[in-house]
Amino acid sequence: MNAPVKILSRLTLSILLLFVLGCNLPLAHQPPMTPPMQSQVGTIAALTLQAVQMPPLGTPTLPPTPTSSPTPTITPTYSPPRLQINAASDCRKGPGQEYDIVTTLQAGERVDITGKHPTEDYWVVKNPRGSGTCWVRGEHATLSGSHWTVPTVSPPPTRTPSPPARPSLKHYEFVCTWNGVNNDMRMTITWTDRADNEAGYRIYRNGVVIADLAPNTTTYVDVFAVNSGVPVTYGIEAYNVAGGSGQATFSDACP
Repeated sequence: MNAPVKILSRLTLSILLLFVLGCNLPLAHQPPMTPPMQSQVGTIAALTLQAVQMPPLGTPTLPPTPTSSPTPTITPTYSPPRLQINAASDCRKGPGQEYDIVTTLQAGERVDITGKHPTEDYWVVKNPRGSGTCWVRGEHATLSGSHWTVPTVSPPPTRTPSPPARPSLKHYEFVCTWNGVNNDMRMTITWTDRADNEAGYRIYRNGVVIADLAPNTTTYVDVFAVNSGVPVTYGIEAYNVAGGSGQATFSDACP
C-alpha cells in the first residue's frame, strides 16, 4: 500500500475513535430531572384524600363458643318402703330379745317400714295386728320400695329384768311297773306357761334339778325307780337372768 492511503486510513480511524469517546462523555450542566413541586403537592393531597375516604376496617367477629347442655338430673321414683317376711319372726318393743314380743310376723307377710336402727339390721314396722310399731330383724326378710328414705330411730330403753311368772300345774299322771326289786315310775307332767319372758324351765325331783327345758315348753316325762309307798315330789319352775319364778309342786307315790 502506498503512503497516502495509509495516512488516510489512520486519520479515518482516529476520527471514529474520537467520535465514540465523545458519545460516552456526560453532558455539561445537565439539570436534574425533578418533577415540578406543584405536581408533587397534588399527588400528596390525592393520597391523603383517598386515605380519609377509605372505610375503616371492622373488628373481626369471633364465632360463638359452643356451650355444653346441662346434664339432666334423674330423680328416683318414690315407692313406700316395705319389708316382706321370709320366715316367722318375733316383732318386739325394741331391737333384741330383752324386749317384750308385740306380735309374731309370719312368712309371706308384708309390713310398712317407718324407721331403722342406726347401726344394726333392725327395722321399725307398723304392727299389722294392732296399733303402734314394733322392731323386727332384717335377717329373714326382703326390703322393697324406697327404704333408704326412712329415718333412723334410737332404741327405747330396756326395762329392768324381772323373774318370769310361775307356771301352774295343769295335770299329771303316772304308771308304776314292778321291776323285780322296786317300781319304775313313769311320770308325765303338763303345766300352763304363764310367762312371756322366761329363758327356760327347770324340772325338780325331790329338790334336785333333773331337766332344763327350752322356753314355752309345757310338758315333760320322767322315769324313776322308787319303792312302793315312798312319795316323790316334783317341781316346775320358769327362770331368766333375773331369777326363778318359784316352783309349782306336787307329790305322789307308787302303791
